[in-house]
Amino acid sequence: MARFSRYGPCSPRRAGSRGAFTFVEMLLVVAIVSVLAALSTAAVSRMMGLTSLKKTTTSMAGLKRILLQQWHAVNDSAEKERIPNNVHDMIRDNLAGGTAGGGQDLERRIRVIYKKLKLKQTFPQTFAEVFTPSAYDLPPLQVYKDELSSMGITGPTGGNLAESAVCLWLALRLGPNGVGINNGELANYEGSFPCGSATGRGYVDGWSRIIAFNRWPTESPELNPSGPTAGLNDPGDPNGLLSSNLYLGNAMKANFEAVVHKVGSRGATDPMTYKLEPLLVSGGPDMQLGLNPDFSVSSATANADNIYSDRLP
Repeated sequence: MARFSRYGPCSPRRAGSRGAFTFVEMLLVVAIVSVLAALSTAAVSRMMGLTSLKKTTTSMAGLKRILLQQWHAVNDSAEKERIPNNVHDMIRDNLAGGTAGGGQDLERRIRVIYKKLKLKQTFPQTFAEVFTPSAYDLPPLQVYKDELSSMGITGPTGGNLAESAVCLWLALRLGPNGVGINNGELANYEGSFPCGSATGRGYVDGWSRIIAFNRWPTESPELNPSGPTAGLNDPGDPNGLLSSNLYLGNAMKANFEAVVHKVGSRGATDPMTYKLEPLLVSGGPDMQLGLNPDFSVSSATANADNIYSDRLP
């Protein structure tokens, strides 16, 4: 027997049927979806930016630690080893001031300069320093030349900051004897990037951009705001032998500056700036370094968000 209700035979009750969404409702739905998508995109971008920043600071802190280990090892070795006679005489006659200062001070200055030349040899900044060092430099390291040749690099490329990233890789991965530092952590920081017409290998930040390197960033005012102070700004010359008036008045100072780095007096008004320790820099979130090869600022805007290794633990 069929069942009846007040609405007739039992069947699904049909509520008042509703038509399609109105145009206004569709616009409202689209607007809500767009807002949610924008919020999600912004959150993802912000998270990716924070991830890249964290990766950069972690990488640079690790590289800084390893770089300083290698740097101090080379410096300590050069402090103790015997200076070859021909190198000693070359430094004395062309860079240390001849007989200026005489005796013990002259010998100590020769040692300071020898240590700096060893550091420059082990930690080049440009391919020119690898392939064609100046007449006053120590000879190039064959292991570096061979590695650059394997990358298709046989001379300067014109991209000095990119060259510095490759040179840092050479110093840490190979070292002067082709051994370098046996630390698997280094592989986490490596990447490839254009270097002239070749592809160079080096260390990159969280945005896959180069981490630039400078041995003695004397031209970076941000890092050297207080001017020179013997024993503090130049750990390689704790007695200030290269900033003494006796040396600064010697004609060979120009040779030294052309080969190694600039020097100046310790007066409060001296325009020179000093922080003679190795420095690494990432371009930061805008991925632009805004620096010249000597690390002086070429673009204050691009340089504004740079990440400097001296500000990391």
